[in-house]
Amino acid sequence: ACTTQLKEGKLWLLLEYCPQSDMKRFLLKNRENILKDLKKKTTPESEFERLFIKWAHGVAKGMEYLFTKRIMHGDLAARNILIGTHGETENRYVAKITDFGLSKAFYDKSTYTKQERETFPWKWMDIYFLETNTFTMSSDVWSFGIVLWEMFSLGRSPYAGANARDTISDINSGYRLPVPVEISQVKLLAKIYEEVVNKCLLLDPKKRWTFTDLVDYFEAYLTPEEKDDYKRLEEQYVKMQNVITAKSKTSN
Repeated sequence: ACTTQLKEGKLWLLLEYCPQSDMKRFLLKNRENILKDLKKKTTPESEFERLFIKWAHGVAKGMEYLFTKRIMHGDLAARNILIGTHGETENRYVAKITDFGLSKAFYDKSTYTKQERETFPWKWMDIYFLETNTFTMSSDVWSFGIVLWEMFSLGRSPYAGANARDTISDINSGYRLPVPVEISQVKLLAKIYEEVVNKCLLLDPKKRWTFTDLVDYFEAYLTPEEKDDYKRLEEQYVKMQNVITAKSKTSN
């Protein structure tokens, strides 16, 4: 961000370009190719099977960072995760969290009560919020479980055709979005989905996994090469941030 012309009413923002758009659009656009890849029998794991695990890890890692800053996203969904690229090949896709329009800073608070009930994306919202109108620092964990379903269903809408009242009743009765049919035959992804849902979509916010738990869970599935690749990516962005900060101080 450049604020040198702020007195003139101008604020300049430099934003990274993510050529693959958001996760939902990416999945819908590439749906047929992904399905073919997941059905391959020539290799133990498909390209997109590995990519989904890396995406889940990356999103959990980003959300863990927000959590350390006591910031709740409030609208975590596939449509709000941009897909960028890195490395020498175009198919090295990276998931990047965006759209913080509903985010709230908690700091010394453990809950936040929403004052107005305008239209909101209830399908991704924590069941606790839907019943009490109160966000907690675990609200995003519930949303992460829905994002995982979106990812594994290749961009389908959760609870399609359902209304909020009936869905809330069903959830309280024990219903959870089942393993998406798109990955039901991919044993590893089906196993991951069931285990994560059982820990993220719990009615009691205090009993849910934290994003640190989720990071640890997905890191256990990363190969040494994938861990090294993510570490290099982190180092790359730290260097970029340092350069931008240095130039900002110089210009001001």
